Amino acid sequence: MLRAFLLLSFGALAHAACQGEADVLLILDSSGSIGKANYDLLAKFSADLTSNFTVAPDAIQFGTIIFSDSVQNIFNFNQFTNNSQVAQALLKIPYLSQSTHTAQALDYARTNSFTAAQGARPNAGKIAVVITDGNSQNAAETAAAAARLKQSGVTVIAVGVGSSISQTELKAIASGDSNVFNVNNYSVLDAIRAGLVTQACEAATTQAPTPTVLKECDRDADILLILDSSTSIGRPNYASLANFAADLTSNFKVGPSQIQFSALLFSNTVHNLFDFNRYHTNAEIQQALIHMPYLSGFTHTAAALDYARTNSFTAAHGSRTNVAKIAIVITDGNSQNHFETAQAAERLKNSGVKVIAVGVGGSISNNELLAIASTPADIFNVNDYSVLDDIKGELLVSACNDAVTLAATIPVETDEGTAHCEGEADILLILDSSTSIGRSNYATLANFAAGLTRNFHIGPDAIQFGAVLFSDNIRNLFDLNHFHTNDEISQALIHMPYLTGSTHTSLALDYAHNTAFTAQHGSRNNVGKIAIVITDGNSQNHAQTAQAAERLKNSGVKVIAVGVGNSISRAELLAIASDEKDIFNVNDYSVLNEIKNALVTSACEVATTTPAPTTTTTTTTTTTTTTRPTTTTSQIVVCESAADVLLILDSSGSIGKDNYALQANFSAELAKNFKIGPNNIQFSAIIFSTTVQELFDFQKYHTNNEIAQALLNMNYMSASTHTAEALNYARTHSFTPAAGSRPNVGKIAVVVTDGNSQDAAATATAATQLKQSGVKVIAIGVGSSISQAELQAIASTPADIFNVNDYKVLDDIRANLVNTACHSIPVTQAPAA
Repeated sequence: MLRAFLLLSFGALAHAACQGEADVLLILDSSGSIGKANYDLLAKFSADLTSNFTVAPDAIQFGTIIFSDSVQNIFNFNQFTNNSQVAQALLKIPYLSQSTHTAQALDYARTNSFTAAQGARPNAGKIAVVITDGNSQNAAETAAAAARLKQSGVTVIAVGVGSSISQTELKAIASGDSNVFNVNNYSVLDAIRAGLVTQACEAATTQAPTPTVLKECDRDADILLILDSSTSIGRPNYASLANFAADLTSNFKVGPSQIQFSALLFSNTVHNLFDFNRYHTNAEIQQALIHMPYLSGFTHTAAALDYARTNSFTAAHGSRTNVAKIAIVITDGNSQNHFETAQAAERLKNSGVKVIAVGVGGSISNNELLAIASTPADIFNVNDYSVLDDIKGELLVSACNDAVTLAATIPVETDEGTAHCEGEADILLILDSSTSIGRSNYATLANFAAGLTRNFHIGPDAIQFGAVLFSDNIRNLFDLNHFHTNDEISQALIHMPYLTGSTHTSLALDYAHNTAFTAQHGSRNNVGKIAIVITDGNSQNHAQTAQAAERLKNSGVKVIAVGVGNSISRAELLAIASDEKDIFNVNDYSVLNEIKNALVTSACEVATTTPAPTTTTTTTTTTTTTTRPTTTTSQIVVCESAADVLLILDSSGSIGKDNYALQANFSAELAKNFKIGPNNIQFSAIIFSTTVQELFDFQKYHTNNEIAQALLNMNYMSASTHTAEALNYARTHSFTPAAGSRPNVGKIAVVVTDGNSQDAAATATAATQLKQSGVKVIAIGVGSSISQAELQAIASTPADIFNVNDYKVLDDIRANLVNTACHSIPVTQAPAA
């Protein structure tokens, strides 16, 4: 196999040529944020880049698309056969301007560019190079589209230009962190050309991962088809759906000891078509599907998802206990209630069911599909029912792989004769679900975790277990108060989904601190708190992981760290664990059971003793002393640092007067946890709806009582949620000397809101500008109407996001919120004399 050894010096770069065999697609941002002058630089860079590859029908082929509000195909892979032709076409690319719809471009690449019709070759490597300078219009849709593209066998390289695009988005687009490149502006793009060519050439000269093609799946699983039968489909399309469903089942080996199928239809009501144990041959299943009745009516997706959990996946309907459980939802419209659908989907997934979502047509939002599916990679889209067959191969592979993934064929071992714990504690399992583990090892991990919990006496007055998974994102498997028996916990762990992705350990530790160990998620006040982290690889950011672990430990949680294999460093385990004796190591997942007794003993030490409060930590420098908050598991913290804290409070119509009063009371109580004064904390507050109103600036009040009274008396504006205007006001007015802000102290903004802003893109831009000005932004989302993507765009880091179900329980997060705010204040800063 050919491999180019590239010369990395700039002088020799023009002569280095990649001679592999690959189809390379350039996906170029053509939005308004770039500007015509920079766009010309992008065109020239692209043309120069292609000169480093040998272009020919049996070597490298280039294709190019550009995107803004829409996607435009510039040329197909087989259109040009030499470097000169490709370069000339790139130098002439048109400028579209408008917005940054990255998701559309990634989906176009998968469904159009990388097809035989546009010159893509079946046995050549497939590479996409995305170059963009701004965040996409919808980060969630972009991540989902990128996951689909990568899953289809394409290596994606992401190039971010300037500081406006988030690293999170680039990482979501790219095939691994090594495929992310950054430059400050378009004029210096050439500085990364050598590295970019090297990465692309490695992919081109390495055998491309060919998407698996299965003729038949002979695994062991219960698969439920959840089929939309609403009026929006129409009878001709419904017939196509029936034929597709019948045809899909023919690719599975059906039987009581292999694949079992069940099916239900939904519209206004849910209609159970047949149970898992009803049919034992493909022919019987196909006949039942082909003749399924058409219900018509509205799209009550939530009812179908709840029925699946409470009826279909039960023994009474033929579902088996020790096999993988998979639901395939096919729908063409948004549900009647997105919130209810998202909650029903979460309940179904938390019960151990892998959910695959198929969206047909353009009427259903990608956000709803994301809420339904287990991961972005479990989402499939087609333009209409007539082309459902185009995704059959991918859908078959996905479902069959899931049947292997879910460790369901491994029985949970009993633990008679081993250590047993009778204490009282909240124990959170924090389990690595990243790609480095592998499906087989993940099954072993699931079985070990299930077996481990059987060594504890479970109950509301004894041990409670919670579990979270982590990779690129966090998945809450179940809350501390969700299950009350060993069997329930074991089953949930055995069927836990495999996320894949990178190892973002810090996100999991911050989630434990901010969310899992709160009353809202079942944590109790006066019991020991233990987190058991099991991981096999170093985190993406060691410093962030160490800081997140410190926050968690400072909140009164004992952290036990289990390292599997030799890829994770001892230093990282030491940073995570509460003490060196709380570190456990095993060579691989197959021998995890060797440490089970010791692990139970270590955890039980906390369960049988009263949790001790942590002590105040004082950090001293030559310029100032910053007192960090004192915390216990039952006390509210007090912060005595020096900072300017701005409350940015939603005053829109969606809140309502009663909830607004609760928000006012929470804000007043929050301010009491800070030592107020010209040399300590200063508060300011603004409220926003259609406009922004300043309640008081930083220099107006000097006592807690004055601030509390002003907040309790704040007026209610009602109207729309213009979050961007509030963030811009904070930067241009509040955090200025004229409004009393001090130059040499920490600056923190706390945003409390219950709804999505009127303009997500403008909000993200305003938040970025505020953060770049040196302000730490903490975001609090109330209820389920606000998207997590918007909160992530607003907040400085994922650890700075807090969520509550409604305004009544805001006080549940107060201690963690004060702790987060106080710990974010730089210890070397003091107010100017």
